[in-house]
Amino acid sequence: MSIADWISVAAAAIAGVGVFFAIREYRHAVRERIDKKRAELDAVAVAWHPRSVPNQPHGDGTGLWKYEVTVQNPGHFPIRDVVVELQFGLAVQRRHYDGVLDAPRRSLEMEQPVVLPGGSRTWTRNIVLPFEARHQLRNTTADVTFTTSDGTRRTNHMDGRPPTVHGAA
Repeated sequence: MSIADWISVAAAAIAGVGVFFAIREYRHAVRERIDKKRAELDAVAVAWHPRSVPNQPHGDGTGLWKYEVTVQNPGHFPIRDVVVELQFGLAVQRRHYDGVLDAPRRSLEMEQPVVLPGGSRTWTRNIVLPFEARHQLRNTTADVTFTTSDGTRRTNHMDGRPPTVHGAA
């Protein structure tokens, strides 16, 4: 074998090692993109808090709480068909702006067609419940169900459970 042959073999080996590392880096970058998108979807969240709280019951023994509920999309892609379900530890009644009371329920649902990337949507809901049962509001939790940019339907649970992926919408 001549020196030119050795140089050719060495060059081929070096090129092979270079291709190996290029493929490895490409796979790593693809995995990072997938992980980043998953983290963004996992970060879609609901926050809720009472804006006003009664300090004593009304004459009928109930109290009126004004809740603010916000869904946030911190990702780089819009989410659509967004449904937020606020779940209470007891039956509550929603009081509408005109004073009409809904039938008692353990959950409230809010919908939004699209939440843009980095955006949020906030609702205000007035709820009526027996004043003496107010401590059960500590058991309130929420779910947000939405369709991702690739058409997958998923639910993020605000009670610590992992997200539920429902498949294509």
